[in-house]
Amino acid sequence: MTLAGVKSLLKMKGAKFALFACTLSLLFGMLEMGDPLDQVLRMSRNKIRDREASGEIVVVGIDAKSLNSKHGWPWPRTDFADILTKLNAHGARRVFFDVNMSGKTEPLEDVAFEDALKRSHAPVFLQGRFIDEPITGRRLDVLPYEPFQKYSGVASNSFRKNTFGVAWKVPSGTRLGDQFQPSLAARLANFLTVDESEYAIDLATDPRSVPFISAVDVLDGRMVSKDVQGKDVVVALASPEIEEWRIIPGYGLRPRVYTQILGAETLLKGTPISIGWVPGWLFAVGIFLFYGRNRREMVRRSVYFGALSFLLVLPVALEHRNIFAEFGPAIFLLAILGLNRSWLRFKAALHKQGITNVVSGLKNLNALRELDVCEGKALVVANVRNFAPIRSAIDADKERELVDEITKRLTVGSDGLELYQGDDGIFAWFLEKGKAANVADHVEAVHSFFRSPLIVGGRAIQLHVTFGVDEDDSRSATKRLGTALVASKEAEKAGRRWLISDAAKTRDVEQKLELIGRLDSAITNGELWVAYQPKLDIASGQICGAEALVRWTHPERGQIAPDEFIYLAEEQNCIGNLTAFVLTNAIQLASRINSGGIPFSIAVNLSPRVIEGVAIDILARNLLEEYRLPPSMLTVEVTETAAMASGDEFLALLLRLRDMGVKISVDDYGSGLSTLGYIRTIPASEIKIDKAFIRNISHSVEDQVMVRSTVEMAHSLGRTVVAEGVESAEALDTLVTLGCDKAQGFYIGRPVPMRQLFRTVLKSGQAHAA
Repeated sequence: MTLAGVKSLLKMKGAKFALFACTLSLLFGMLEMGDPLDQVLRMSRNKIRDREASGEIVVVGIDAKSLNSKHGWPWPRTDFADILTKLNAHGARRVFFDVNMSGKTEPLEDVAFEDALKRSHAPVFLQGRFIDEPITGRRLDVLPYEPFQKYSGVASNSFRKNTFGVAWKVPSGTRLGDQFQPSLAARLANFLTVDESEYAIDLATDPRSVPFISAVDVLDGRMVSKDVQGKDVVVALASPEIEEWRIIPGYGLRPRVYTQILGAETLLKGTPISIGWVPGWLFAVGIFLFYGRNRREMVRRSVYFGALSFLLVLPVALEHRNIFAEFGPAIFLLAILGLNRSWLRFKAALHKQGITNVVSGLKNLNALRELDVCEGKALVVANVRNFAPIRSAIDADKERELVDEITKRLTVGSDGLELYQGDDGIFAWFLEKGKAANVADHVEAVHSFFRSPLIVGGRAIQLHVTFGVDEDDSRSATKRLGTALVASKEAEKAGRRWLISDAAKTRDVEQKLELIGRLDSAITNGELWVAYQPKLDIASGQICGAEALVRWTHPERGQIAPDEFIYLAEEQNCIGNLTAFVLTNAIQLASRINSGGIPFSIAVNLSPRVIEGVAIDILARNLLEEYRLPPSMLTVEVTETAAMASGDEFLALLLRLRDMGVKISVDDYGSGLSTLGYIRTIPASEIKIDKAFIRNISHSVEDQVMVRSTVEMAHSLGRTVVAEGVESAEALDTLVTLGCDKAQGFYIGRPVPMRQLFRTVLKSGQAHAA
C-alpha cells in the first residue's frame, strides 16, 4: 500500500473505516499476504518449541561430496541398485528413492536396478510427481519406469508453494495417472488416505537433527548398520547443483526432500488439524466492532491489547497439540485499528497543543475559531494594549504570573467563564446576553478591575485595556472574533473603554469581501461579460469604434454596478485580471470586425492600479500579434483624475503602450484640476470631454464655450476630441458646429453585447458602402 493510501485510510472514520479495514484484511487473507507475518511469528514460536527429529527417518543424500567422488551427475542406475542392496544388508526398514526413476536408460543399468528391487527385503517406494509444462501450461504426470513398479510403490513428492515461494503445507497425496498416490510424507508416517487435502507442517522440528549419510559413504561401505537398521531411509538429491533447494522458515535453504520429511515428523506426532486464517480473522472483526461501539477508553485499550496478546500466545498452545492456524490477517486487522487509534490520538494531541497557550495553559483563539455559532451569547474581547512591552520587561518565568493575574480580574464574579488567550494580550470569552445594557454593565465592571495596578514579581504594573463586543450570534465564531477585535481597536482610537461592533457595517464589509473573493471564478464561469458602447465618427456619420465596458451578472444579486466591483478590484489589487479579461475580449471583437474590411477601433479603460498586477503592455502586444489587429486600432482610456494622481511608473506604462502604436485617451476630461502642462505631459492622442459638459450643451452657453476651447486646444496639439454623454439630436448637432470629432452616448447607442454590436457595425458598413 502506498503512503497516500495509508493516509487516506487513517482519515476514515466510523462505519466507513470499519468496512474498509475489514474488507482490506479479508483480501489480505485471501491473497495469502499474511504469510510473511505468519512465517515470522511461527519462527519465533518454533524457537520456544524447538525439538529434535524422531530419528526414525534417515536421509542418504547425493551431496556435493558424492558428486565430486562420482564425477558429476547423473548417476547410473547401477549405483542406486548398489545403494539399495547395501541398505538391505544393513537392515533398513523401508527405502524411499526421492530421485527421478521415470523412463528408460541403459538396458543393463535398468535391469540391474530392477533386479535389486526384486531382491529387496525392505519395501521400496519410488518418486512420483507432476509438472506443469512451461509453454502449454498442461499438467504432466511423471511415474516410475513401468518395470520398476512391479516391485515398488509410489510416493508423490509434489507440494504447493505459497505466493512467496515457501511450502507451509504438504498434501496427504496426489492423483497421478489413474491412481491416488500418497505423498512421501504420508508414506513415511504410514498416514495412508485417499484425501488430497493439505495439512500444515510443524516447523518446530529442526531439520538439522534429521540423521544424514552421504550417498558416497554408502557406496564405499563406510556406513554403520546402526545408522539405518530398523529405520526408514530416504535417498534424495541434496546438492544445489542438481536440485532446487527450498526455504524452510527459520532454517533457510534446505534440500527439497526436507519439506516432506518435516511433514512426516508432523504426522508422527498425530493427525494435524488446520483451521486456516478465517476463525482468527472473525475473532479480530469482533474485537474491531466491540472497540468501535465501546466509548470507555480504558476498556477499549484492555480489550485491544488483550486480544492482540491472545492472538500471539494462542498459537503456541495450539501447535503443541498439532493444531495449526494462520493469524496474519487477524493481526493485520488489529494493526490497522491500532494504527488508526494511534494516529487519532497523535492528531488529537497535536490539535490540543495547537489550541492551547503554552504559557498559561488557557485555550487559544484557534480553539475559539473552531466553535459553532454560539446563539444567545455575546463575544467580548479584552485587548491589553501594553501587554507586549510589559512581557519584554519582566522575567520570562513571570509571564505565567502576569497572565494569571489578568485572568483573575477578567473572571471575577463570573463562575464557569471559559477564557481564550491570544497573542500579545488578547483575551476573549462568551457572555450570555439579554439586553445590551447587561453586556455594557459587565464590560464596565470588568474594566473597573484594571484601574488599580497588578502586582507581578513584587512589581506594580498598570495595564491599559480596551474592550470590543460582537452581539451578532448568527455568524461564525471566526468572523465574530474579527469584528470584536476591530471594535476593541476602534475603542482605543476613540479614547473609549469599549465599543459594540456595528452589525450593518460588518455585513457590508463581508459582502464586499465575498464579492471580491468571487471575482476570479466569475470570470471563468461566465458571470462577467463585456458590453460595447459604440462611437460615432461625426464627419462621416458612421460607427467607427466602441468602448469596452465590463458587466457582472451575479447569480443571486443580479446586475452589480460596475463602479462597485471595479473599485473593490482596485482596492484589493485584483484589477489586473479584470483588465486582462476585458482587453482579450475587446481585441478579439475588433479583430473580427476589421477582418471584414470595416475600420473599427476599440477602447479599453486602464486603471493606474494595473501596474501592481498583470504586465498589460506585454499582454497587449501578444494579443495584438495573435489576433493580427493593428495597434492603432486599440485605445486605452485613462481618467484625467487618476492619471494626474499616478506616479512615474504608470506614466512609463503609457509611454510603452504609445511606442507600440496603441492610442492613449484622457477620459472624463474637465472633471479634474486640468493644467495645460500636464495635458501635454500625458502621451495622449485623444481627449474625451466629460459628460457633465455635454448633457446640456445645446442650451448652455458656458458649456459650449468650454467645449469649443477644448476642441481648439486639442486640435492645436494634434489630438482628436470625443464627446461622451450625447443623449439627444440637439446635442449632436451642437457638437458638429463646435468641430468635435467623435461622439458617444445613449443617442448614438447603448452598451450592448458583442453579437448585437457586430450586427450594428456590419449594417452600418454595408450602408456606407452602398
